Amino acid sequence: MTLFICPCGTSIAGPPGRAPIEERIAAKLREAEAKSDGDLLAMLVGASAETNGLARSNCGSRDEVILLASDTAHGKATAAAIRNLVERKLGAKVTVRSIEGLQVGSAKYFRQQGIRNLIRVAKHETQSARSAGKSVVFNVTGGFKAVVPYLTLLGMFEDVDIVYVYEQSDELIRLPALPVRFDQDRIAFALPALQVLAHRGVMAESEFRALLPGQGWHDDPVFTQLIEETDGMVAPSGAGELALAGFQAASRNARLFLHRRARQSAVFDEAHVKRTLPLMTDPALRSIPDHGKHYDNTDMLVWKEFGHSAPRIFYWVDKTGDVFVADILPHDIHEREFVLGKMPMWRRDYPVEGFTGNEHESIAPDAYGAALSRFIEHNDEERAALTNRVAALEAEIDSIRGHQERARARNAQLQGQFEATAKNAASLSEALELAEQAPQRLLSATAFAADAHRNHRRKDAEATPYINHPVEVARILAEEGKVVDLDILIAALLHDTIEDTEVSAQQLEDRFGKRVRNLVEEVTDDKSFAKERRKRLQIEHAAVASPEAKLIKLGDKIANLRDLAQFPPADWPVERKRDYFAWAKAVVDRLRGAGSPAHQLLEAQFDRAHAAGAGAKESRPNECS
Repeated sequence: MTLFICPCGTSIAGPPGRAPIEERIAAKLREAEAKSDGDLLAMLVGASAETNGLARSNCGSRDEVILLASDTAHGKATAAAIRNLVERKLGAKVTVRSIEGLQVGSAKYFRQQGIRNLIRVAKHETQSARSAGKSVVFNVTGGFKAVVPYLTLLGMFEDVDIVYVYEQSDELIRLPALPVRFDQDRIAFALPALQVLAHRGVMAESEFRALLPGQGWHDDPVFTQLIEETDGMVAPSGAGELALAGFQAASRNARLFLHRRARQSAVFDEAHVKRTLPLMTDPALRSIPDHGKHYDNTDMLVWKEFGHSAPRIFYWVDKTGDVFVADILPHDIHEREFVLGKMPMWRRDYPVEGFTGNEHESIAPDAYGAALSRFIEHNDEERAALTNRVAALEAEIDSIRGHQERARARNAQLQGQFEATAKNAASLSEALELAEQAPQRLLSATAFAADAHRNHRRKDAEATPYINHPVEVARILAEEGKVVDLDILIAALLHDTIEDTEVSAQQLEDRFGKRVRNLVEEVTDDKSFAKERRKRLQIEHAAVASPEAKLIKLGDKIANLRDLAQFPPADWPVERKRDYFAWAKAVVDRLRGAGSPAHQLLEAQFDRAHAAGAGAKESRPNECS
């Protein structure tokens, strides 16, 4: 069983053109099918460079193929077409790896991400296949021309068979492995820093420089080709990834010993700790600031793994390079007891007889190889999940577009409502301002009415002040009718001023506003008419009075009926009182029907007052006419 790793290009789409990529692929496959005259090899040779190399390499149903595709729409489309063709015609299982950064739009992105990711994926797949007992072949016939040299060099470093078919040749060429190696002596001192940089992906140049054991690295043209630098940040270059792949580091003989208290730690068996312990024998990793922190209350080093809540490992290194792990504290205990509580931890408290060798083997030259392998193993699952998520988002976007159309129509409606609300807000602001002035205006109106009626007395035996009547009318409206309109209450206080005093309508307007004047005038009788005519006109005008004037009239009639029933003047016979009750009811019957809650409440109060006082023998009216 063989794994073929192939960089994937766009030859299956034919020459560049304006037609959509899918149409060009279909046309190229029809052309290859027509020219092959039923010959499978001829069809695959004519279809694409990738299928040409695979067919001549005898790829079959027992083999697997990995296509390293460009991270572009065209790259994904051509890779999908090649996968479909190989699976149908050759029967091999095909997997597409979309390599981030592998594109031609940005040379910088290609160098910093595309080549690095290509080498990492190819290296990982090679190692995984060999671990499973499979042979590996790099088919470099297809793909970007800029990619072929890197994959070829990786194959030489990893001792992988490399095959190539020239366009004008029918013969499969196997590229021999050359005795090519990086100058180990020249870059060995920087290898640990490169390993950390490869794990991080990108880091500040100053931080990377701090990992190097000496100066002068930036003056060496060979070494500077192993990194990419932009705006103070560095990342491994493609050559740097190849250096890590091809470098044969000397085996490390350092050992790891664990104290029984470390083994008894509540977090010892956590996967995080199990993964970290073998890495601690690597001096390059221990040189990372967070992996060898110093504290005043311990003579040991403290290893802080990446991650805020990771456990803290207390250790020291002896003269031979062996690592002694004394204790492992969970993050919360470390912060509460050791950092904040200043709990001391000294080597002398961990006697040598408590240490035993660790069952883990010493780490491989690439300290992060295992972690990187696990990351790439899950890469396909993550991409599949992201693909499903993209499909779901696209469906959601289609739904959102429909909502947008409906929202536009709704927005026009809301705009009109907003403008109306803004006007209402302005009116509300004005109303609040008036409300703040309400007590002052009511007191002012009461004082004005009291002064206007200062010489008037009611016709009861005590000759009480006349002002009691308009105050009672205003009270009835506010308390029993739940009237809150300030102008109506003020007009109730002033409703007899024009009719019975020397106050003019203009004076009321100047003092209390035009609306109050209009209401008072609307409930004022014309004294130039005879009394009977005035009473008849009140009945006639009641039906056409404004709703506000009807409220004042209702309050006036309620107050009068109650006064007639309770305190009748001595000179009023029963008949005259009954006539007044009948006349008041005739007026109110024409006032009915305004419909507001205040009108309904006051009409009910009038009916009660009329029923209670209609049969009384004595009464005292509040008005003289």
